[in-house]
Amino acid sequence: PTLEKSPRERYKLLTWDDLKKVPELEWRVKKVFPKKGLASIYGPSQSGKTYLAIDMALHIALGMDWFGNRVHSTEIVYCILEGEYGLKNRVKAWEIANSKSCPNTFKALVDPFKINNEQNVEDFAKILPKECVVFIDTLNRSAPDADENSSKDMGLIIDGMKKIQSYCEGLVICIHHTGKDVSKGLRGHS
Repeated sequence: PTLEKSPRERYKLLTWDDLKKVPELEWRVKKVFPKKGLASIYGPSQSGKTYLAIDMALHIALGMDWFGNRVHSTEIVYCILEGEYGLKNRVKAWEIANSKSCPNTFKALVDPFKINNEQNVEDFAKILPKECVVFIDTLNRSAPDADENSSKDMGLIIDGMKKIQSYCEGLVICIHHTGKDVSKGLRGHS
């Protein structure tokens, strides 16, 4: 039999003294991305989002400052779900431009993966290194059967990202497109 927790066991109200003890925010890329949580890189099609994300990922994998911002290195898992055959060329170009080699702490997933599928998320999460950074490129390709304008479908996508983040105890960054009106930010349900 399943024993449900009482509301007092499920939720804890924190006092100001409790809140003062909460650890300070730690940065993966100082003042850009935290060590843990969910984030997004977005922009119009063909604006260089993937190359920017790969550049950041490789800087994190190597522990190199990124645009003057201190970086705390960790393992990278780059899910390249759109343009997967271009990843090799982009990494090679990065190596040439930076006179560095891609480290073994940068790993790629090119297999189809649905972030709104509970079994896919569980199976994927089980292979992730602790405290890694997971890049999902792109949000649309990670949920090809979802309606980006649906609050329910976007809720499932965000839930999948949260589960991955919870399993790896790291950072999940999704790459996403803007809508037709670039000034309105990310495409789809807010």
